[in-house]
Amino acid sequence: MSWFKRHLNWTLLFGVLLIEIPATLAILAVWGNFPQVISVLITAVLLEWALVVWYLRQKRRSYAYLLLSLLKIYYVPVGFIILLCLKNKRVKLSETQTGQDNLREASWLQPKR
Repeated sequence: MSWFKRHLNWTLLFGVLLIEIPATLAILAVWGNFPQVISVLITAVLLEWALVVWYLRQKRRSYAYLLLSLLKIYYVPVGFIILLCLKNKRVKLSETQTGQDNLREASWLQPKR
């Protein structure tokens, strides 16, 4: 399992920072040109939503939580803070046939035999 899947909250935090900081700098660089500012904003929002969708899929949560990324009260990202508080809904099996601890999908997600 990769570091990104083991540390989902850090991945989300660093991913959002890696999207927001360059987007802010790009907006400041092209501030006078309105179409370029809009295109940078749309690109940043789409990248951030793609990251949140991946994050929610890894945590096995509903995509309705995607709407939380829109919740910003007085420029405080309240929705982002709530996303970081979500628990995983994955099932961890203690012993597998090989004797190693593995993170596996829930039994209802696996095909019937």
